[in-house]
Amino acid sequence: MKTSIISFLTSIIRYILKKSPPAVANHVKNDLFEKLDVYDDAFYTHHLRPKYSKDCFSETIFKESQTRIALVIQGPIIMDEDFTLESIRFYKKTFENLFIIVSTWEDTHQEILSLLNQEEVTVILSKKPNYSGPLNINLQIESSKAGVLRAKEMGAEFVYKSRTDQRMYKDLTRFLISLQQTFPIKNDLGQTAPIIACSFTTLKYRPYGIGDMLMFGHISDMQDYWDSKYDMREIPNLEHDKLSILDYAKIRLAETYLCTNYLLKKGYDLKWSVEDSWRVYSDIFCVVDAEMFDLLWFKYDWRIEKRFQYYKSNTMQCLKFSDWLEIKNNWNQLVIDESILQKREGEYI
Repeated sequence: MKTSIISFLTSIIRYILKKSPPAVANHVKNDLFEKLDVYDDAFYTHHLRPKYSKDCFSETIFKESQTRIALVIQGPIIMDEDFTLESIRFYKKTFENLFIIVSTWEDTHQEILSLLNQEEVTVILSKKPNYSGPLNINLQIESSKAGVLRAKEMGAEFVYKSRTDQRMYKDLTRFLISLQQTFPIKNDLGQTAPIIACSFTTLKYRPYGIGDMLMFGHISDMQDYWDSKYDMREIPNLEHDKLSILDYAKIRLAETYLCTNYLLKKGYDLKWSVEDSWRVYSDIFCVVDAEMFDLLWFKYDWRIEKRFQYYKSNTMQCLKFSDWLEIKNNWNQLVIDESILQKREGEYI
């Protein structure tokens, strides 16, 4: 209910900002924020990101890197607000030594393809799988795999896997490579370097649920991760809020399907525990906060800036970089409560 009210009020704010003189808009906007403060017994803040690449600038304090970096943007092209096209223009302007691969579908309208070609990016058109799979996972596998493969063919050493409905406002490439060098792999799974995932959708207590929306890694590891078999299961609609965390995780949907598929392919023995999941995260992954990328997901309740942040411990809270580093460096001091897996997602702890 609160989410609906906030979404409605932010729509009003947007209308006011567009139609009113700046002085009037700011006055009314602040008045609305104060009312929200009272309603939610909280401090309501907002954040503005530029829509268009012309309003962004590039800043670097380093010499140009010679490392070949690819950015795979996968999924259907988002034409609302020219979102995908403007993301491409932004990346071309602000990211260092980056070549962009857009991996989308062969039924994309020709006018959209013409616009993409004008941006001088590599476009891959794939045929959609006959079965999209639970939560459309097969579509993600197909377009991601095709994009990462093309990145390898083009000589990329490292690759981002992003989405057409997301935009990174911060180039973290040097930082991410530094993280890989600082925290090398600690297992014998044949991986070159840690795969870096975003805290966004990486739930702290869901076993093997590493976020799949935004990833960065060495090209060989990323190709291996996304070379996943299709999920051909037919899974009925689930009453998600009635399942325990463990029961839901064992269904292996979306990011959990991808992560467990990868581990099983490597011969890893899944324990289905918080402890083992955290061990996997610390050994072969690294989790970076979405805020570090200044990531915008242009979908669902996108106007609510920190819609996945909780100020009370919640079973759906995301694993943050600070959590990951504590797990990595202070393993022997951790207190791991496995009983939390019997709670439902969304419960307060």
